[in-house]
Amino acid sequence: MKIKVVSIIAFRNVEDTYFNAKKLNLITGNNMRGKTNTLNAIMWCLTGVDLNGSNDNSLNIPKGKKEAHVRLELDSGVIERIATLNDKGEVNQTIIINDEKLGSKTAESKIDELLGLTEIARFDTQKVKVKRLLLNPLYYRLVAPKDLRNWLIKVLFNSVKESQIIQQSSLSEKIKKNLLNELKDISLAELSSVCTKNIKDLKNSLNEKKLIKDYLMSKNIVAYNNEIAEEEKSLKASLLKHSELQIAIDEAALELSKFYSNVLSKRTLDIVLLEKNKDEDSWSEVCYPRIISNMPIQNGSTAEIIVVSAMFINLIENLTNTKSMPKLIDEGETLDKQMLEMLSESNSQLLITRVSFERQEGVEIK
Repeated sequence: MKIKVVSIIAFRNVEDTYFNAKKLNLITGNNMRGKTNTLNAIMWCLTGVDLNGSNDNSLNIPKGKKEAHVRLELDSGVIERIATLNDKGEVNQTIIINDEKLGSKTAESKIDELLGLTEIARFDTQKVKVKRLLLNPLYYRLVAPKDLRNWLIKVLFNSVKESQIIQQSSLSEKIKKNLLNELKDISLAELSSVCTKNIKDLKNSLNEKKLIKDYLMSKNIVAYNNEIAEEEKSLKASLLKHSELQIAIDEAALELSKFYSNVLSKRTLDIVLLEKNKDEDSWSEVCYPRIISNMPIQNGSTAEIIVVSAMFINLIENLTNTKSMPKLIDEGETLDKQMLEMLSESNSQLLITRVSFERQEGVEIK
């Protein structure tokens, strides 16, 4: 899906701004001149909220004005969103699709249809909003890592036949058999979580048995030694089985990562969704996809989040047969030329704010 024409009649500090959108659009200008609000206007027209998720329409009406008004001409239709301040100080919203004024619920469904999101919209949750995620790579910063991780597991599990990929992989037949018996109605990541918990519980149980045995021996009580020894033997056998399963899971995760990278063809994306040794609030430990390349990107930096998120969005779009959505990228000055080239390799239309640009055609906000 592509935006053809952006018309911002009035939105916050941006007024009477019009441009024909190309594949790469660099929105440039000095600070506080409306670069970010240009993206906010586009986001608002498509979703009803700004880049940060605010739906307070009173903030979108320019000072001294009565109306915020944005019109987008897409390759699939025309969307207009208008917020009007009445004499009572109330703000009313109007949505017009292809010159037809529609009720709010009907209009939002129609927008999803124009954007080609009808199918993937089923993955929309209270904590992760699909449309916002696909449009805004920095949306990843607004979602709790654990919630995003669980959402990604759900989407990938429902979009990819993991068992089939594992069956066709180069893994040994023993590992395949071990995994396929377990992978029925759960994903590999969920199986890993269960396995990790079981290993922890088994180790705790073994430690408890050892404490009991040591106590009985200290009291010269031998009546229960044989019984405890049998329990220990059973626990150790179960621990060995689960440890072997975890090794198989780790190897299978690498095979899945190769598959995801093949979907992206030109770039290698190392996707780690297994729940172990992770910090729940860390960008780098919870989900998280990483680019394997010679490009130096600081872990957890804005540049890494933009580039990796954009690639991951492209992966989700490919796996769910969703139209490639425009990417609204704020803080684009954090991206160097190599990063911009990487982002431009996809089919996505890019609208990027930058304080300045060199030898690139852009839209200047004066």
